[in-house]
Amino acid sequence: MMNPNKEAHDIIIKLAQKAKNDINLNDPSIQKLIYELNAVARFADFNAPDEKRNQDYYSVRDVAELFDVNKQTVYKWIAEEKIDYKEDNSPGKTQRKGYQIPKDQFQTENEINEVDPTFKQRRKDETEDIPNTDFDSSSVVLPKDAKQSLTYSDIKRGFKRHKSEYGE
Repeated sequence: MMNPNKEAHDIIIKLAQKAKNDINLNDPSIQKLIYELNAVARFADFNAPDEKRNQDYYSVRDVAELFDVNKQTVYKWIAEEKIDYKEDNSPGKTQRKGYQIPKDQFQTENEINEVDPTFKQRRKDETEDIPNTDFDSSSVVLPKDAKQSLTYSDIKRGFKRHKSEYGE
């Protein structure tokens, strides 16, 4: 297979030679050259590495991780046009519509701190009092006489004992 850059170069040289004369864009030979050039450009863009092609965009998953929300929330933001996006029409996106979300619409915490020096302290104050809702079994403190795990029969026995002690 020929190198796409070499092929594009050859097509451009052919087009430049034709340009010395008066160019009629409806001329079949010019149309063929334009078609070939577009085909090479599409081929070169399709084979570009993903990092290069997507370096200025986030995926829906990246935005969800950035804001610590689920992907459905990001899709909702897109539907409500709260964030800018570009549709990703790459071949693998036939089942579900893909979106490319420009990175430049989001500011990082460091960029915000440069503009507003009090942001970091305000953010710390706001998040300081939020209770930790993550459940970690090692953080549960059991009474000294408690068993590590209770079975259904243990709970039932305790309920019956409690009922008999208080006469209910």
